[in-house]
Amino acid sequence: MRNFNLILLSIILLSICNVTGQTLERILQDKDYLAVLNSLAESENPFEKLDNASIDQIKTITKITYEAYECCPDKVNKYVALKNEEWNSMVRLDKSKISIPRVGSIQGKIWELIEQKISKKTYELLRISFLIKATIVSKDTSLYIDNSTKFRYSKVNVKVEVEDIIKGKHKFKVGEKFEFYYLLNWEKPKSEFVIGKTYLLPLEPRAEDNINYSNIALITYIDCPDVVFEIKSNSLIDKENYFGYGSEVPWEVFKSKFNETVKLIKEEK
Repeated sequence: MRNFNLILLSIILLSICNVTGQTLERILQDKDYLAVLNSLAESENPFEKLDNASIDQIKTITKITYEAYECCPDKVNKYVALKNEEWNSMVRLDKSKISIPRVGSIQGKIWELIEQKISKKTYELLRISFLIKATIVSKDTSLYIDNSTKFRYSKVNVKVEVEDIIKGKHKFKVGEKFEFYYLLNWEKPKSEFVIGKTYLLPLEPRAEDNINYSNIALITYIDCPDVVFEIKSNSLIDKENYFGYGSEVPWEVFKSKFNETVKLIKEEK
């Protein structure tokens, strides 16, 4: 029995060493964003590994991250939120565990790395979970109460009908109607959404309870003075040339150029 226990202990210790001793190159072989996050969180010196990553490794991280958020951003966000809750509970029970990094902290470091080493535009395109061409059906304002602070804000609710989908084909269908929102205390759009007009909408899933990402919100934090991209005569009006394809671009040309940009982001290294 004693020999069996020693063998079992050796297997456990070997398993721990295999996780903690993994190199970044080995971790990135998983090609799965959540697996990469977990492996980094369980490895030794994960932030040092990321700081010392080669440009090819950073490009691989960018590809893996982009594909995960392109596929299912709500599920990824929920998973990270749940892992953070697990970490919070663990630290409350044992303060010495605070040295173990949160999965959310690893994710934040990856985003920082992409923004600094690849480009801010790539980082922002990654954070835009859904990119939808849609016509405004209705719009109203309601009261929003923050669950954690109990502060009250004005909330703009916008109902739209989908005309085309750049990002978010797993979530939406052409012809479908859905609602998104934004709060007036956010860095809100300079322009107003007008009922009956068509726009390109940068959106993301949001969670009121920090777990269930079932709400859809307008992204207002990208590096563009106005996130209201109107579509006139089937051409995208991009006043600030945020996407880099010109201030007025035929819709099909925009789609083609955007797909080329994504292809470069997702190139295998």
